[in-house]
Amino acid sequence: MGPFAGWEMPIQYSGILAEHGYTRTNSSLFDTCHMGEFIFSGPSAEADLETLVTQRISTLRAGQCRYGYLLQEDGGVIDDVTVFRRDSDCFFMVVNAGTREGDATWIQAHLSPATVFRDLSPERAKLDVQGPKSRCAVEDALNEELPPLRYFRFADIELDGIPCTVSRTGYTGEFGYELYFPIGETERLWERLLAPGFIRPAGLGARDTLRLEVGYPLYGHELSRDRTPVGVCRGMFIDLDKQFVGCEGIRRDMTAGVSNYLVGLRLASRRAAREGD
Repeated sequence: MGPFAGWEMPIQYSGILAEHGYTRTNSSLFDTCHMGEFIFSGPSAEADLETLVTQRISTLRAGQCRYGYLLQEDGGVIDDVTVFRRDSDCFFMVVNAGTREGDATWIQAHLSPATVFRDLSPERAKLDVQGPKSRCAVEDALNEELPPLRYFRFADIELDGIPCTVSRTGYTGEFGYELYFPIGETERLWERLLAPGFIRPAGLGARDTLRLEVGYPLYGHELSRDRTPVGVCRGMFIDLDKQFVGCEGIRRDMTAGVSNYLVGLRLASRRAAREGD
């Protein structure tokens, strides 16, 4: 266990390499209750999110999700987020734990009076099942059928009698599900998923090596307020055909280039790369 963004989080259970390998070949359960969840509703919610997030929000259909960035005026990254469209006037946003309070303050300062904002984080839990065998493992554990979701889609269902939002946005590069539900049900659902033994728990260590292997950035590491995301994503997850906070900084760096670009490296030894390498 170790401290992480104000939480005491599991670093590893059976070991980082074992958990990494099991996620790649089977299915692992990650405790991600530390993540933040916001709700936006009202007639101006869509327009406000269009201004705040680098990706196009107006083209999202109900049941779809989209990944993008919240930026400072100069283009520096405040956070990377995923936006879910529930219906025409209601949206759900997932944010990082360490930036949650700052995100909430910054977002509310940029919202229209008609947009209602609510931080659901204290009352919502999040568990992630990741790996190629995730669907059959969850269905066997709970004796229930999961919806056939496409990538970056979500659905509201009941799992084991628990009202649950199930999405497929994963951070490991593998097939998998994210489960959002009332926080009081966390322990029961955790134990139900692990009981048959097909799904094994994995901690923050494997979560980090898995996302590094597939090339996904992490806020506070590759993404920060000190630079725009151009060097990390080369313009992906950014729609420059619209206006959003920080877009001029993005256009500047896309035109002039930046001093550092994220690239993939193949290591010469079996040792994992460490922070700063």
